[in-house]
Amino acid sequence: MKINFLSISLLVLIVNISHAQQEGDYSEDFNKDGIPDRMEIWYDGGSGFGGYYGQVKNGATGKIYELDTWGCICDIKLVVPFPPEARLSEHKPFYDALAEKLFPDIQAEPDPTLDWIIQANLQAIVPGNDDLFDLVLPIKPSWNNGPIAKTSKYQLKIDDRMIKSAYHPIQEPPAWIDESKEGYLEYYGNNHDFHQEQIKVEESDLILWRGKHSLILKNGSDEAVLFVTDHPLTSGPERLRDPSISSVVSNGEFAFFTVSETPEPAFRIFVADLNTGRVARIKASLFGYGGKVSNEENKLYNQEGQIVVEDVSNVLTNLAERNF
Repeated sequence: MKINFLSISLLVLIVNISHAQQEGDYSEDFNKDGIPDRMEIWYDGGSGFGGYYGQVKNGATGKIYELDTWGCICDIKLVVPFPPEARLSEHKPFYDALAEKLFPDIQAEPDPTLDWIIQANLQAIVPGNDDLFDLVLPIKPSWNNGPIAKTSKYQLKIDDRMIKSAYHPIQEPPAWIDESKEGYLEYYGNNHDFHQEQIKVEESDLILWRGKHSLILKNGSDEAVLFVTDHPLTSGPERLRDPSISSVVSNGEFAFFTVSETPEPAFRIFVADLNTGRVARIKASLFGYGGKVSNEENKLYNQEGQIVVEDVSNVLTNLAERNF
């Protein structure tokens, strides 16, 4: 039996309640051929990885169909691609049945934080042999009327563009992955806390909010997402329960901030243009350990007093003016 996990942790059940309601064994004629088929949904996981597994056995042919949401608890999103056969009429009913159980909270549109993650994965630039940056995210701010509302865990249907840019399997990818045209993205937005620390932007009406895994710009009553930690793309902590953004310092129309790096306690330094929304990650050779940074006399220091950015003005000029 695969229900022993129920005794492992009540907390797991509370966090994943929408999925927990879907677990069990099901007997149903999914493809309407007059012969009952069998489905099983269960959870498996440990301290660093976990997910739900679904399996359907075709009652007539014995063919087994499988999907799962197995992944790292460090990742705030999970891309689950479907094999090409899922589009064929003889197989589609079984994949649809699995999706109904594994992805019960499908939304039509992403919330602002997931939308930023999607755009970041689609538009990410990795400069070759660059002296300053190893990742550039040119995402224009999209202003929300009023505060950005707290989000929850939910799923989106996705196409091959997102599969190609944001699918990061823990194990060897399936042989058919390049032919996958559809799938689901599961978003663990319940891990956010958007307004943990308010940071005044120098010589500006803007306010910058540091969240657990995000930076939010505020202008009057409106807000826009400036950054969201996405572990495979940006780096991040080993577990989502730990805050990923530990320090933010404003330099006029720009801001430097630190994001946890696995294995901890390393961190990466990012710089953001608050006007354009462009964010860049400074090359690893320019940072040390310690999650706090400070800006003094055109230099950026870590909490041990080591210089991690020698010429702040040069970094800001490059971020604002270069074409990547």
